[in-house]
Amino acid sequence: MFVFISMGFTVLLGCKKEAPRVPQEEVFPVEVTPVKRMSLERWEEAVGNVSPYQGVRITPKVPGKIEAIYVKEGDQVKEGQALVKLDQTDFLLALEKAEASYKSAEAQLEQAKLKLQDAERDYQRAKVLFEEKVISQKEYEKIETNFKAAQAQYELAQAQLKAASSALKQAQTELKDTIIYAPFSGYISAKFVDPGQRAYTMPPTDILELVDISKVKILLDLPERDLPFVKPGAKVEIRSDAFPYLKLEGKVNRIYPKIDPYTRSFRVEVLLDNQKGILKPGMFVNARVFLGREETLVIPRDALLRAPGTGIEYCFVVIDERAQRREVATGIREENLVEIKQGLREGELVVTSGGQNLKAGAKVRINKTVSL
Repeated sequence: MFVFISMGFTVLLGCKKEAPRVPQEEVFPVEVTPVKRMSLERWEEAVGNVSPYQGVRITPKVPGKIEAIYVKEGDQVKEGQALVKLDQTDFLLALEKAEASYKSAEAQLEQAKLKLQDAERDYQRAKVLFEEKVISQKEYEKIETNFKAAQAQYELAQAQLKAASSALKQAQTELKDTIIYAPFSGYISAKFVDPGQRAYTMPPTDILELVDISKVKILLDLPERDLPFVKPGAKVEIRSDAFPYLKLEGKVNRIYPKIDPYTRSFRVEVLLDNQKGILKPGMFVNARVFLGREETLVIPRDALLRAPGTGIEYCFVVIDERAQRREVATGIREENLVEIKQGLREGELVVTSGGQNLKAGAKVRINKTVSL
């Protein structure tokens, strides 16, 4: 009997069902930061090429055979330094001829002056005698005609001297122009001809190229939307692939008043001090143009996530202890801050730490709130 009861109890125990276990929901510990409105610097990035501050092709003012070129490519020259000399033989002869013509014209003018003085004295005396009826009208008119002829001869001599003076100055100028001087300080960037070749003025023969790179210009094309924000004198940061760790600063020097109808962009000229000659004409540079400061919503970079293979940016917002996934449109980035153009509201709590394994709707526990 005892055995039967024990067996029955065992059977009853074996038939008893266990209560099902309820799985515990995982709670993710996170750190959060409130979305905040802050003032950020707005910059526009662009690329451009370096141009010299000023550059010129050295061409002759008078035609002639090149006798000497005093510089070579790469030479640094000073303003007023002699660069090129043309053969002066023909110009020296022309100057001698002009000087002789001028002296002859001077002598002729002096002779005409003396004749005019004599004729004027005769005329004045004849005028008195005619009024006193000492001489006839015919004699008087003859003397008057001689006086007027002397006046005309004197005026002609004056004109001839003036023309001779102009020719002399022209000959002197042309002789002077046989030596070509540097119009400004800079570097010889190219040489196109050699001594012995003939240089012409029409069309002008390029002899040398001179550039001034103590300052450089950089032309940038910026999007039309930036036109209201770009101001003359605005700061521009310049970097070059040739010097990746060097940041140079320039200023907007000129804003072109035309929008390209095809690219919807406008052009600005940046002026940059280049006394050390670091930047060379033709060099490619990256530029950042300062557009001003703007009040906008920001979050830390750590809060921003990117969906693999899509480029979609998103973050997690904590609402009622749950993670909510928000896709966001971002803007400028400044140090550790990212501008939020769309997707968040001021004051919302975004996850900055612990969000890598989060999924939408996951339960979270805020361990720490960090302010920007």
